[in-house]
Amino acid sequence: MIRAGVRGMAVSGLGFLVFSLTGGALGAGNAQLIARLEAVDRLSTSISNSMTHGLGLRVYIAGKACDVLLVDSPEVNLKGGMPEMIHRGGGAYADIWKNRGIEGFVSSELPGVTQVVYRNRHNGMAWIFGSGQLKQPDAKGLKPCSYPKK
Repeated sequence: MIRAGVRGMAVSGLGFLVFSLTGGALGAGNAQLIARLEAVDRLSTSISNSMTHGLGLRVYIAGKACDVLLVDSPEVNLKGGMPEMIHRGGGAYADIWKNRGIEGFVSSELPGVTQVVYRNRHNGMAWIFGSGQLKQPDAKGLKPCSYPKK
């Protein structure tokens, strides 16, 4: 893994690329933020080892309070029921996280993360799951959080 303050993972059919360049608010929760960023690294590894790896999904911790999991799709146009199937771990997406999908990962590995956003880079369309306050227009402009500066 890269430790030079640039982290989070982009998953492609050929392997990993590691990025997370811009950040949201840090506050007193640096340890919590670091734990979330490290959890996203584990999720990226899980995605790369799943049947979903060919979708090129990129996962980040995002939002002003770094409490949103952003699943970006720059390579494949997510449509129809795909985001919900990935989220819930249905069908071919069951192997993302212990047959529980991204929803299962968030509930077990990302305490305090209130929403998951699936976003198409192609058309800006977004699907929002969870109980947070984020609305559709805000989902388009989500920026990944980064490691706190030392």
